[in-house]
Amino acid sequence: MVQPMPALGTVGAPYFVGQNVLQFIKQYKRLCTQYRVISEEKHQGLPEYYNYWIGMWIQSLPKFAIGNWTELVRKLRTEYQIKNYY
Repeated sequence: MVQPMPALGTVGAPYFVGQNVLQFIKQYKRLCTQYRVISEEKHQGLPEYYNYWIGMWIQSLPKFAIGNWTELVRKLRTEYQIKNYY
């Protein structure tokens, strides 16, 4: 039996507001592995961990619509790389 991913706002749930996209993606991928989320679910569940406007933007991207996880991550990294704080 596999438990569902942590809900937004709960302890351990990632949340992205436009900063540190690399850290967010790394945390989200680690959770997906831990909770055994398959690639399609990983892709579809991603906007649930963004603020509303970023989630809407992501869902409007062709890379999201076609289900291309690698290209979607590349687009996010490109878009938000300037706001990475190390």
